[in-house]
Parts: sequence; structure tokens; C-alpha cells
Amino acid sequence: MRVAPIAAAIGFALTAALGGCATGTDDSIWNLGAFSGELTIEVAGADLDIREAEPGDADDAITVTRHVTAGREVEAGPVLDDQRLDLTADCGFSFFGDCTIRYEITVPPATPVTVEGENGSVTAIALGAATTVSTDNGAITIEEAAGPLDLRTDNGAIAVTDVSSKSVEAVSSNGTVDLSFGTVPDLVRVTTENGAVTVAVPPADYQVTTTTDNGAIDNDLAGTDTSPRRVDITTENGAISLLTAD
Repeated sequence: MRVAPIAAAIGFALTAALGGCATGTDDSIWNLGAFSGELTIEVAGADLDIREAEPGDADDAITVTRHVTAGREVEAGPVLDDQRLDLTADCGFSFFGDCTIRYEITVPPATPVTVEGENGSVTAIALGAATTVSTDNGAITIEEAAGPLDLRTDNGAIAVTDVSSKSVEAVSSNGTVDLSFGTVPDLVRVTTENGAVTVAVPPADYQVTTTTDNGAIDNDLAGTDTSPRRVDITTENGAISLLTAD
């Protein structure tokens, strides 16, 4: 006759445990020491945020902050081997809800960065050197970059905002591409298989090439065959919008 109260108590405990896992994170911080040269980051099963060190940070070092769903354990910490940073992580199986992992990385100013991602988003803020990002499954977000950008994802949106990069190449197999420039670029090249493309650039003359198998084309840019600046957009399935930035 006491089965119902016991079941109710167990259900309450499970609910509390599940709710607790979703309400906070356990955070760990590593200073990986002084670094110079080009950095390659390998990340799997986690979201990644990257920025350059600011005044007051350890500005010649790489620092890593990891946020993990509260109450869950991750098998390994970050490993820096020569020029390669390994952030592959796994929470393992648990009955108590999903586990999410997010890394925040600071790198020395003007460090060229390459990210090889698998199943997670990548966000880079105000990087000054060349930035290359490829992901199997995850969105790519770039803000206020100054160096050339090479961005590729098999499944996910690409968003680039307020950059001064002279060269941007973006490739998405499945996902929208949205690029916004704060200064006039020399080369913009976008290719998508399935996804609309929007590019906003400051007023200037551009050589413009647009190709789509299925989708409308809206081009507000001033085009000329003699301009050294190029905007090349190709989609298999998706509209193309070329805008003049304010």
C-alpha cells in the first residue's frame, strides 16, 4: 500500500536531479602558457568561443575556460601539443539529462587560427589574423574580424558581421550565409548547395558574378568589369541578395 508514495518520492528526486543539471555549469580554467605562431584547434562535441587576449589578460598565453552542465564529468582536459590544441570532450552517458560543453579560448593578439570542428558551433570575436574554420555540423559566427576568412560547414549557418577582412570565402553545404562588411573588401566568394546568401558591402565598384539553379537574385551593387574587387556568389538552391551597407 506504500508503493505510490515511494514512487512519487522517486519521481520527485529524479525531477529535481534533472532540473538541477539544467540550471548551472561547472567551470574549469587552464593557462596553457606562452604561445606564438599559428594555432590549430581541434574540437568535437562542444561549442567554441574564441577571442584575442585583452589588456589585463595573459596576453602572450593561451587560456581555456570550460563550461560543463553542472554535475557532469568530462573525461579529459585541453591538451596543447606544439601548435595544436585538442579540445575533444565527452561527458559520457547519464540518466540525468543532456550534457553540454562550451569552451572559451583566448589567444595572443595577431595569432592565425584554424579550427577543425565536429558537432558544435564556432564563434570568433575580433580576431586580427587569418582565421580558418571548418565544421561537420555547426553554425559559424564571426564578428569584427580583420584578417582573411576561410569558412566551411557541412551543416550550419555562416554569419559574418562588421568585419574589415579583405578576403572572405564561405562554403556551406546546408545553411544560410550572411556576410556584412564594415570596410570595402577585395574578394568575397560564397558557395552554397542549399541556403540563401546575403552580402552587404560598403559602396564601391565591384566585379559581380551571381549564379543560382533555383532562387531569386537581388543585386543592388554597382558593377563593373574593370574593378579589382570581386563578389562571386554561387548557389544551387537559394536566393541571392547583394546589398549596399549603410
